[in-house]
Amino acid sequence: MRVPAILSFLFVSTFAGAAHAADVCVEIDTTRDNLTEPERGATRALLAQTLEEKQQRVVETGCQVTYRAYHVRLGSSVTVVLSNGGASRSLKVSKIDDVQKAYSQLVESLLTGKPLGVEGGTIDRTNVTDAQVSPNRVEADSLWYLRLGYGSIAADGVKTGPAFGFGYRYELDRIALDASFLNFVLTKKESSYDAATGSWIRLGAAYYFDPFANNSLYAGAGIGWGAGSATVDGTNYTNSGIDFGVCGGFEFLRASSIRLFVQLDATLPTYKLSGTVYDSTGLSSHEDSLYAPSFALSLGLGFGKSNTLKVQHRD
Repeated sequence: MRVPAILSFLFVSTFAGAAHAADVCVEIDTTRDNLTEPERGATRALLAQTLEEKQQRVVETGCQVTYRAYHVRLGSSVTVVLSNGGASRSLKVSKIDDVQKAYSQLVESLLTGKPLGVEGGTIDRTNVTDAQVSPNRVEADSLWYLRLGYGSIAADGVKTGPAFGFGYRYELDRIALDASFLNFVLTKKESSYDAATGSWIRLGAAYYFDPFANNSLYAGAGIGWGAGSATVDGTNYTNSGIDFGVCGGFEFLRASSIRLFVQLDATLPTYKLSGTVYDSTGLSSHEDSLYAPSFALSLGLGFGKSNTLKVQHRD
C-alpha cells in the first residue's frame, strides 16, 4: 500500500472516531440509589471510564447527553439501572465488583440500540458477570411411568386386546419431552394371541394446555421404531420400520411427585405388514400386504421428582 493511501486511511479513521464521539455527562440518581457515598463516587468514576472506552467524551457541563445511573443493593446482589434520556436498561449482578462489567453491557446496549444478552452482541469476553456465568435454572419434572389399558388393531378388521407401555417424561410447565418403550397392543383369536403391533422405542413431545394447574389436558406427537405381526386366515404377516404416534390425555397431580394420567394413543406405521398367501393346494402363492395401525386407551401411573427452583452460587 502506498504512503498517501495509508495517510488517507489514518485520516479517515481518525475523523470517523472523532465524529462518533459525543459530549456526555454522568450523574448518579441519589433519590433512588442506596449505595454508600464512597461507593457512589467509585461507580460514577467507573461509568465515566466505560463511556470513554466507548468513544464518548465525558464532560462536566455543556453535554449533549446525560447518562444517569442508580443502584439498588439487596443482600449481596446489585441491580444497575442506566438511562440516557431516550432509553433505559437494567442488569442485575451478584456482587458490587461486577458493576463495571454491567456498565459495559448497558452502555453498549444504549449506544447501539441492541438488546442485552449474547444474542444482542452486548456481551464479550471481557464483561461477562458472575451471574451470567452461573445463571438460575428452573429444574424440570423428571418421572418414570407405566401405562396399562385396552386397545385395537385395524388389520383385516378391528380386533381388540390389552395395551401397555412404559417411559420417561421430562416436564416443564407447558411442554414435556417423552421417551417411551414397548408401546404395544396385543389381540387374540380364541385362546391365543394372533396379532401385535406398536413401537419398540419412541421419542416425542407433549404440550400442556393449562401449564400451571394441578390437572391439565395435553396433546403430543412422536416418531419411533416399531414392528407388527398378525395372523389372518392362516397367513402370518410381519414387518418393522418407522412409525408416528399421536396422543391426547389428561394428567392429574402435576404439583406432586406422583402422577396419574389417562391417555389415548394412535400408532401409525409408515410400512405395511407383508406375508405369503398360499392357495388351497399349497402349491402356488403370492405376496400380500395389509396396513395395521393401532389405537389404545390407557391409564398411566408415574413416579418422579417435582420441579424446584435451582440456584447455583459461586464463591
